[in-house]
Amino acid sequence: MPETPPGFPKVKAPKLSKRRRTLRAIEAKKASRVALLEELLMRCHGACEIASPVCTGRGVHVHHALRKSQGGRDVPEHTRLTCGPCHLHLHANPAEAFERGWLLRKESV
Repeated sequence: MPETPPGFPKVKAPKLSKRRRTLRAIEAKKASRVALLEELLMRCHGACEIASPVCTGRGVHVHHALRKSQGGRDVPEHTRLTCGPCHLHLHANPAEAFERGWLLRKESV
């Protein structure tokens, strides 16, 4: 910040309101989710990465292999692009999902 000329009172920059800070945080989170989705689409060319028996082929859901409640983050290493039926299938069949690496346990990361 430039120095205040002599004889002028020092003025603090206005603090952002809580609402504005919240909006900026939301915008930043949206931007990071868009970047993640773009990276996943480049990695698998829009195809479902699970390919279970019920697969439709087109990846439209971002699945966290390491659940967010277990420390999973919105990074490509923790996520897979899935079609809707595969996403439902892997959560309905956790034993198979863990066996195939579709779901990860916190200890294995």
